[in-house]
Amino acid sequence: MSTDRTSRPRSASEDAALTRLGKNIQIARIEQEPKLPQDRLALEAGVARSHLAAIEAGTHNPSFVTLLHIARALEVEPGKLFAGVDWQALERAPK
Repeated sequence: MSTDRTSRPRSASEDAALTRLGKNIQIARIEQEPKLPQDRLALEAGVARSHLAAIEAGTHNPSFVTLLHIARALEVEPGKLFAGVDWQALERAPK
């Protein structure tokens, strides 16, 4: 279990979802012709390279708008970034 800036611990299923999201971003970046370096994607998406690296590693929970910028920079539909994410396994957030 990890925590993010809200300091609410993330569940194992949330960690798994963020890991899958990060892998999808990394795969989309590597599949670019020519391969898109991480620092170039970060620049085109308007995020710090360290933040992008953490998103790809599944340790940061990016905002929706950040994901839209990443998808635009990768020239992919935003939904592609969520392929294989098991959203049904997510536990309900505590109220």
